[in-house]
Amino acid sequence: EPIDVWVGSIAPAAIHRTARLAEGWLASPGLPPDQARDSLNRYRQACAEHDRTPSACAIRRDIFIGESTEHAQKVVSSYIERGYRGMDPQALMYGGVEQVVEQVLALQEMGYTDVIVRNISADQNEALATIERTGEVIAALEAAR
Repeated sequence: EPIDVWVGSIAPAAIHRTARLAEGWLASPGLPPDQARDSLNRYRQACAEHDRTPSACAIRRDIFIGESTEHAQKVVSSYIERGYRGMDPQALMYGGVEQVVEQVLALQEMGYTDVIVRNISADQNEALATIERTGEVIAALEAAR
């Protein structure tokens, strides 16, 4: 079976190399939406220069899906206050199911083909609940197609 190689890169020269050598690209999880869009456009331009069509344009997002928007904001705010992984808070994906669906759709509209997620919460029960609610997000995305 053929294997696609995805390479994560952020610097312009590295993005250009990724477009030349790999089948797919993985954007940095710390990119806020405007930088995620700019980096994706840079990658697409580099692919065009090399006459390459990527198999994937993926981004990783740290995620928390709460019972409601208010619940998610309450949980995530404590992580943000502690400087969660040094990331721009705008790069985090959180909210109720509906808000997370909107955030995924916004990435899709930019041109991202895949979203890889990592749980924000270190609390096992909250992490498991996010995983369960991820199923609701996926179902809503499929219904929206």
